[in-house]
Amino acid sequence: SFFRGTFLFSLKETKMAGLRALRGFTLAMALAALIPLTSGGIGKGVGRFPSASREVLPANKSWADQIQQIALHPSVEYAWRTLRPTSPFSPARVSTCMVVFRDELMVLGGLSEETHEETLNDVWRSPDALTWTKVHAWPSFSPRFAAGCAVHREQVVIAAGLAHRSNKMWFPIRSVWVTSDGQKWNPGRDGGFSPRESIGLVPFRGELWLVGGCGAFTTLNDVWRSSDLLRGTWSKVVERAPFTPRCGMGITTFQGRIWIAGGTVHSSVQSLSDIWSTADGHQWSLAVAAAPFSSRSGMALQPFQGQLFLLGGFTAEGPSAEVW
Repeated sequence: SFFRGTFLFSLKETKMAGLRALRGFTLAMALAALIPLTSGGIGKGVGRFPSASREVLPANKSWADQIQQIALHPSVEYAWRTLRPTSPFSPARVSTCMVVFRDELMVLGGLSEETHEETLNDVWRSPDALTWTKVHAWPSFSPRFAAGCAVHREQVVIAAGLAHRSNKMWFPIRSVWVTSDGQKWNPGRDGGFSPRESIGLVPFRGELWLVGGCGAFTTLNDVWRSSDLLRGTWSKVVERAPFTPRCGMGITTFQGRIWIAGGTVHSSVQSLSDIWSTADGHQWSLAVAAAPFSSRSGMALQPFQGQLFLLGGFTAEGPSAEVW
């Protein structure tokens, strides 16, 4: 299992049992936060791609070449079970952020599922996913959902997202907030990137990287980085990366590279199933043009037990419970 043996859904190597549908960004982010970062290959629910990490990459083959040649084989199946928190956070919410910070789970903000109007900026923490305690944060970050969050240099970072404005409308924002204890939040430098939501946010090589996202009227494929969120600035690394502009992608670090998978093109509501990676943030390589899983967004993408896992997401058929 991922985090001290348990969470809303926990996982162990056994026969498949009780797999339930993931519920959008909330659970996808929860799963992403729970899976520890290790090196590995790319996996499928009832099968897996053999890990390429245990082999030396031939000098004449790129990462894209190697991944394209990986074949699907039977593998260990996984069983999921639902946990029922004895002291849950409230209200119920969607499109929240979740990270693992100092051996505890931390939930940040989101959109109230009770009203579907109230944007939240509360902070909750739990050592076991069953008992949740509200953190009395003051000052706290501005209310938002569909934000990016990460742990960087012993600090929790929340960036961008959607904020509630007038006339029951939500608009993308670009503000960045940082905390070292979950209680006191400090505004960080939001740099020059435009307001956006459903970004990719990931620590990589001592810096925090921001990839893509959706603005009010456009979908983005730019890449930014920052080494000091409070005193430094954000630097644009790539104006237009070679991958299709997207938001709601899966993103992680793996094998010394940043990886992104899937996502949505805002203007056409088109979902994607391609996979890209980069070793430096500048040069991006297409690993898989059309993955065997259906096009989707809002999924979790994280390494676990020497493999790269993709969990859930939204497809054309609705919320998915697939594990790859």
